[in-house]
Amino acid sequence: MIIAVTDDGFDLDHQDLKNSWHVNTREIPNNGIDDDQNGFIDDVVGWNFNNKNNNPDYDGNYGTHGTHIAGIINATPNNGVGVTGVAPGVKIMPLKFYGSAGWTSAMVYESYAYAVNNGASIITTSYNINAMSRDPIYQKA
Repeated sequence: MIIAVTDDGFDLDHQDLKNSWHVNTREIPNNGIDDDQNGFIDDVVGWNFNNKNNNPDYDGNYGTHGTHIAGIINATPNNGVGVTGVAPGVKIMPLKFYGSAGWTSAMVYESYAYAVNNGASIITTSYNINAMSRDPIYQKA
């Protein structure tokens, strides 16, 4: 099962999560080609909708809340590090929508569409959406 986490950034090298990330095996890493023809070049491990690139990793700004949420879901059990996630064995699809460009309902929409179109069974979004709740684009998402 793939769970998409839409958030602000992910520590893709986190010791308790490094084996938890969903990998898009239809892409050849770093070849600059959209191998799976889904409209996203080299989207091997998620996507960054804020910077419009294939790097949802934490960039030193805007927090690591995505890492926190991913850990609650699927931190590696019994490895002597940190905690155990509530759903060991699932894969996390990291989708970053918040960053230097702020965030918009369109970014949220795009992240949800990407998740659904790329195999996620569940999408989790843990942020205050009150300002967008009446936005037609967010409602469509």
